[in-house]
Amino acid sequence: MNKFISLLKSNYESLLLMVVTLLLLLAIYKPHIQLKQDVHNYLLIADVSQSMNAQDIKLNNKTISRMDYTKHLMKRVVETSSCGTYISLGVFAAENVGLLLMPLEVCANYDEIIDSIDHLEWRMAWRGNSRLSFGVKSAESMFDYLNIPATMLFFTDGDEAPKVNAINILDLSGVQIGKNLLFVGVGGHQPVPVPRYNSSNKWIGYWSSDTKENSAGAVGNTYSDSGKDEPDPIVA
Repeated sequence: MNKFISLLKSNYESLLLMVVTLLLLLAIYKPHIQLKQDVHNYLLIADVSQSMNAQDIKLNNKTISRMDYTKHLMKRVVETSSCGTYISLGVFAAENVGLLLMPLEVCANYDEIIDSIDHLEWRMAWRGNSRLSFGVKSAESMFDYLNIPATMLFFTDGDEAPKVNAINILDLSGVQIGKNLLFVGVGGHQPVPVPRYNSSNKWIGYWSSDTKENSAGAVGNTYSDSGKDEPDPIVA
């Protein structure tokens, strides 16, 4: 041991020169080690039709709405995504998907993405219908518009209004985004009433069970109740 220490002392200048030379070589050639890391880009789509206001999901022993649970799931996706992941956000209502956020890098824009998710609500809807097959078709166009490889997570309770029949069914055989599209079902296993709110987001009752079968509930532009629900939102 003593001989080794003596050898180091007597040759420390040579050893120091070797270390400096090695560091210079490293600086010139810039070697790097690639660590395997799975990075996925996501397009998060939220169904904002009024049935998403139904409360039939428990989270932390509290019953919450399908919309609130959707926001919870979306935020979990954002929170668990690695840096380098790009997140975009959109909403579905009636027959179309609308884009709220272009793809943003998750770490640099974390607060903005979370804040946008927190503000999702039913009043973003532009009509009262909920036509999922048409929504898928619209989502395909939106996916092409983004022009980045991504997985589309479509959060919905799957409640069609009006119900699909032989007249309004849409052929989706030509849709090409199947491998990139994942439906995330939101809702309980038992039927529950759909709350009804006015434009101030004040709860004023429930929708009747047959409303969505009629044009007034489906289209949302013929109902008016000036007595207790003024002004009535057009999406109602």
